[in-house]
Amino acid sequence: MSPIMERERLQAMLDAGKRKLFDVLIVSEIRAISRRQVEVLVIYDILQKYGIRLETVKEKFGEDAMSKAILSHRAVFVEVEVEQARMRMARGKKDRILIGQAPVTVTPCYTHKLVDTKEEIKGQFVLNTEVVYKDAKGKKWTRIDVARFFCDILAKGGSLRKVCLTLNDMGIPSAKGKLWQPQTVRGIVNNPILYGQPYANRYMPVKKKTLENGKYSHHEKIRPVEEWIPLPPCEPVITKETWELIQFQIERNKAESMRNNELEEPGLVRAGYIFCGVCGGRMWPHPPSPSSRYSGNFYECRKRTGNDAEFINNHRINISMRTVDAAVKERIAEALSDPSLIRAKVDELRSKRKPIVDVESVHATIADINHQIENFLELARYATTSGMVASLAQQMNGLENQKRNAEKLLFAIEDHEAEEAEIEAELVRFEKWAASVRPFLTDPAYLETATYDELRLAVRILGVKVIVYPMGSEDRFTVDITVPELMKRLDSNNGK
Repeated sequence: MSPIMERERLQAMLDAGKRKLFDVLIVSEIRAISRRQVEVLVIYDILQKYGIRLETVKEKFGEDAMSKAILSHRAVFVEVEVEQARMRMARGKKDRILIGQAPVTVTPCYTHKLVDTKEEIKGQFVLNTEVVYKDAKGKKWTRIDVARFFCDILAKGGSLRKVCLTLNDMGIPSAKGKLWQPQTVRGIVNNPILYGQPYANRYMPVKKKTLENGKYSHHEKIRPVEEWIPLPPCEPVITKETWELIQFQIERNKAESMRNNELEEPGLVRAGYIFCGVCGGRMWPHPPSPSSRYSGNFYECRKRTGNDAEFINNHRINISMRTVDAAVKERIAEALSDPSLIRAKVDELRSKRKPIVDVESVHATIADINHQIENFLELARYATTSGMVASLAQQMNGLENQKRNAEKLLFAIEDHEAEEAEIEAELVRFEKWAASVRPFLTDPAYLETATYDELRLAVRILGVKVIVYPMGSEDRFTVDITVPELMKRLDSNNGK
């Protein structure tokens, strides 16, 4: 569970309690508040300070010492249960790899499937011979046939995009029954299991990312090769030499594509500031073709995944670079010439900052733990048996662990406050930057002679975002100000 400073709904609940919007907090069980004992006690102390009573479906917790003691015991059981579950899961994964020689991932593999062994359930990879396509001649294509078919295209220098177009035009579905995408093919051909060598521990979880709907999703990325754990070999689809050739061809195609996109006039909003209004993907600068009647560069989004694909997967949208860049200059001048607009944007960013946990409540919890430790030291003087001494020592260790966790929480709060101070400093610097460049970048004559670096800096700091729509739309394109660097800092600070 995330620290309490990064739990958005918990912070919103505490903020509502501070404003006296409710009198009683009812939860299903103590674990719903937190799975760390110290955090439960800190939150309880904050609620008491706000005059809010804490209840579960089975019991109530008042302000007396007995209620706090019972709450502390409930929180201890929750924390111990979480630690034991985490330890069992970690040990089980490790034993599955080292003892059972079996993978721990549940990510489906296109060319292989897992079958049970004597040692483990789903403990070994075998070829997946599922039939996924039947061509006009009546030939049945298995997943292995499809994989070998597109591996042959790639090994001969074909691109990932060419593979997708070919498969989609033939009507061969992907593993999920959808259209093939370059990243899907890349994920298949990058896996060494193609030449018969499966690995465990290839992927690692990365930080949760908050989606637009407020829910959380988990993302994975490939670990360094030296961290992979080899598993027993399985039946290959292609040879290792062919697999290595495919990796080489993909990297070469990527390098060639990058060189082809180097333009003398790269555009003000290239590389992440201009997006397609149909699919939401980034648009990229391109030079005019030799047969075109236009001489200027343009931004383009081109998606072609098959002749029969829907418009969102099969479209081509482009727009003149000069038209967009001229509108971007006007938007920069407009944003900087209106101090109230900058002030409104700064106020909006400040409003996204969330309250910090009350430091006094943490100190109060630490003081209470210290008082309990003193009481146990006093009791230890009268211990007459080794069993009593051992019992007191165990409880003392538990209190000391609570104290250390509470002190760690204080450090986390201090770090949080330091981040808040840095963000405030960033906001102040942003306002100062806007004031310093206002006399220049709001002058039409200066804008015409401003250097590319000056304008590009303005695009980055203001976070210009251009969205381009198809011809015939009510708005051909829009230009907005988002201030992305500050937004990133705020999102990071909010645990997103």
